[in-house]
Amino acid sequence: MIRLLTFTNLYPDPVRPRHGIFVEHRLRKLVATGKVEAQVVCPVPWCPLPLNKKCTQYRIHDVPLKEVRDGIVVHRPRYWVVPGITSAINPWSMARVGMAMIKNIVREGYDFDVIDAQYVYPDGIAGALIAAKLGKPVTFTARGSDVNVALRQGIPTRWFRHVQQQVAAFISVSEALKSGLINAGADPVRVHVIRNGVDLELFSERDRLYVKQRLQINKKTILSVGNLIYEKGHHLVIQAMTQLPQVELIIIGSGIQLSFLQSLAMRLNVADRIRWVSHVNQSQLAEFYSAAEVTVLASSREGMPNVLLESLACGTPVVATDVGGSAEIVADAAAGLLIQEHSATAIAKAVKKLLDYPLERAATRAYALRFSWHNPITQQVALLEQVVAEHKLKRAG
Repeated sequence: MIRLLTFTNLYPDPVRPRHGIFVEHRLRKLVATGKVEAQVVCPVPWCPLPLNKKCTQYRIHDVPLKEVRDGIVVHRPRYWVVPGITSAINPWSMARVGMAMIKNIVREGYDFDVIDAQYVYPDGIAGALIAAKLGKPVTFTARGSDVNVALRQGIPTRWFRHVQQQVAAFISVSEALKSGLINAGADPVRVHVIRNGVDLELFSERDRLYVKQRLQINKKTILSVGNLIYEKGHHLVIQAMTQLPQVELIIIGSGIQLSFLQSLAMRLNVADRIRWVSHVNQSQLAEFYSAAEVTVLASSREGMPNVLLESLACGTPVVATDVGGSAEIVADAAAGLLIQEHSATAIAKAVKKLLDYPLERAATRAYALRFSWHNPITQQVALLEQVVAEHKLKRAG
C-alpha cells in the first residue's frame, strides 16, 4: 500500500464544489484501486486585514479547516497572499504552512511515502521544499497554465530550476505539456505522460428527449462550459451566435467575466438565446451535455480539457480550438471538429457543419471509451510504486 500525501491548492470545498475537481477525480480513482491511501493538504490563500476586502477572495470563512470527502481527509491551512505583491514568495508561504500541517499529520500517525504535488507552480515548488526537509520523494503533475503561463515567466522558472533535480517524476496530462516541462528544464527521462480519464458511468448517453424536456430545451443548442474568464473564449462563442440565428447557447460556469459577457450578448442582440447556469453537479452536467447538439471549447490555452472528454462520453460531439491537449482528444472524425483559427467565424462554421451533418452519437460515445480511467490509473500506480521503491533503495544505499 502506497501512502500518498497530495499537496495542492486545487481541490473542491463546500464553497467551490468544482474547484480542482479533476484532481479529486484522479485521486479518488487511485484510492479505489486499493493500492493507494491518501490524505490531502490544500493551502488556502488568505489576505491579511485590512487588505482582505480588496482581495478577490471567495468566502474564506465558510471553507472548513478539515473535512473528509469520499473517505479522503482534506486539510486546509491558510497562507497569506497580497495579489501582485507576494506572488514571488507564494511557494515559500505555502511550504511554511504546509510543513506545519504535515508534521502534525505525521505525529497523528499518517507517515506517508511520497508527496504528490498537483500543479507545478506554486504548489509543486512548495511540495518540493517540504519533501527536501522531510527526506521524502516528490512527484509533480503538470495540468495546464502552470506550464503554459507560469513557467514562461522569470521568477517561477527560477523556482522550478532550483528544485527540479529533486523531483522523482514529472507527470504531464498531455504531450504538449510534456514539451513545456522539458523546455523549462525538466529531465526528459523523468517526464511521463499520463492523460486524464473520464468517468464513463457518470458521463454517459441519456435519453435525449427526456433530458431536453427536463431542462426545457426546445431548439438546437450548443454548450460552452468553463470558468468565465477570458482564456476560456466564451466571448467568441457569444460572437459566433450572430452567425447561428436558429441556435440557442447554454453557458455553464461562473467567474469574473460574467457582467462583461452578459453585456456583450446584449450588444450583439443574442441575449434572448443564451441561458446562464452558474453551478451544477456532475450528474446535472451530464444531462446538459446529453441535451446539447454540440459542445464548444474555444480556449486560448488548455492542458488536457475534461470538458471535451465529458461531452464525448455523453455522445455529444465537440468543436475545439487546437490548443494544449485538445488535438490528442479530438483525433477522430467521430469526436467532432478541431479548429485552427481562434475566431467566432471559425467556431460558427464548424458548429454549422456539425448541425447540418450530425454525427452518430453512438459512434461518438464509442470513441470516448478509449478515455476510461483504467489505463491512466494503472500507469500512475506503477509509477508511484517505482518512485517509492527507488527512494527506499537510495536511502538504504
